[in-house]
Amino acid sequence: MYIKTILLSFALILSNMALADKGDFEFSVNGKSILFVPESIKSISYIKSKTDYEQNHLALNFTDKGAENLFSLTRENIGKLMEISYKGNVISIANIVQPLRSGMKIPVDNTPTIVLKQIIDDYSAREE
Repeated sequence: MYIKTILLSFALILSNMALADKGDFEFSVNGKSILFVPESIKSISYIKSKTDYEQNHLALNFTDKGAENLFSLTRENIGKLMEISYKGNVISIANIVQPLRSGMKIPVDNTPTIVLKQIIDDYSAREE
């Protein structure tokens, strides 16, 4: 019984450690994908709507290198749809209307709650 308890505790610790790993964001346009690794993301904030008429958002702020990649991707693809995924889960699909420079806000009302919570936990996102 003692060994089972130790093994169960060890398994729980390992599973919690795996959940804390920051994942990559994948931005896809017309079959071309760019990965934004954790080192390219400066910070993430969760912006909770203050009224029933607003949406909840994730605000992503990129490092200089991440911002260069974001600007290049969006500048070259104005008018096209961009799919944003986290750890293989689609969190948003948006039309690119202008080049984005250093950050963006992603509406997350249609994002599965478990995926949203994983992003918030993985990146220690602060709530605004």
